[in-house]
Formats: sequence, structure tokens, C-alpha cells
Amino acid sequence: MLTRQLETALSLSAEPPAGGGALPESLVVIWPESAIPFFLSDAPVATEAIGDILPPGGRLLTGAVRYQPRATAGEADYFNSILEVVPDGTVRPRYDKAHLVPFGEYLPFQDFLERIGLRQLTELPGGFSAGHE
Repeated sequence: MLTRQLETALSLSAEPPAGGGALPESLVVIWPESAIPFFLSDAPVATEAIGDILPPGGRLLTGAVRYQPRATAGEADYFNSILEVVPDGTVRPRYDKAHLVPFGEYLPFQDFLERIGLRQLTELPGGFSAGHE
């Protein structure tokens, strides 16, 4: 099942050009940061729907949260990323944000600040991990 937010983005992205005609084959659709409110790589129905709106040589670039499991069972690193989706529905990580926003994407001195009641804005235990430049 697709979210209303995703359905809206899909319908807007699939609209034909203003002057009429077909979408160009090399089309690149760009959605904003946090456009996908779930883990895109775990949602084949969503990636298939995105692939369906893209012409054969097209691609979608979108901001989304990506996770990478750690060696320790049940643990993962989370990244604020730009992901690429191609017409066959394949999701490829393109960039993990390297410069995170303090108090938004991570909480500096987290243990101390949480003890006095401060929390980060993003509801993600431990916050995001920084990508590599």
C-alpha cells in the first residue's frame, strides 16, 4: 500500500510536459529531502510504482532515510541520504549527508543533554550517522 504523500508525488511526477508530448527518455525527477516517509529499500511496491512512472532512461533522485545494518545483530546506522531509483525499481544510494545539523539530525553530548531533558528534533534513537565525503 502506498502512502498518500507518495501517491501525490507519483502523480505529479508522471504528468506530461506543459506543451504536450511524452516525457523525455533521459528524464531526471527530483524529489526533496524526506520525501519518502519510510525505508524505500524495504518497500518493493513503492520502488515498482516509482519505476513505472519513469521512461526507459529516466531516474528519480530523492531524499530519504537509509539504514545500514551493523555487525552486531539488531543494530544499524541511519543516514539522511539521496537515493536514486531507476525504471526497473532498483534503489541505489548516491550520497549520505556528511554535515549533519546539530539538535536536528543528531544531539551533541547526547548522554548529558538527554539527562537534563533535551532531545533532538528527529525522532531517531541515536540520531543520524554522518556519511563520508
